[in-house]
Amino acid sequence: MFKGILVFLIPIVLIGLVLTAIRATIMAFRGDTDGFLVEYGINSLNISAIL
Repeated sequence: MFKGILVFLIPIVLIGLVLTAIRATIMAFRGDTDGFLVEYGINSLNISAIL
């Protein structure tokens, strides 16, 4: 049961990290890193806390 949950969660977490990294890179190129960190950093922490 628990292993099945992990198999389901790990890909979601990895995809989320990849998307966040891509967004961070795009924002860094645009020079809007502060807005990115405030907006997505807090959301990432909340998601991690829930999991």
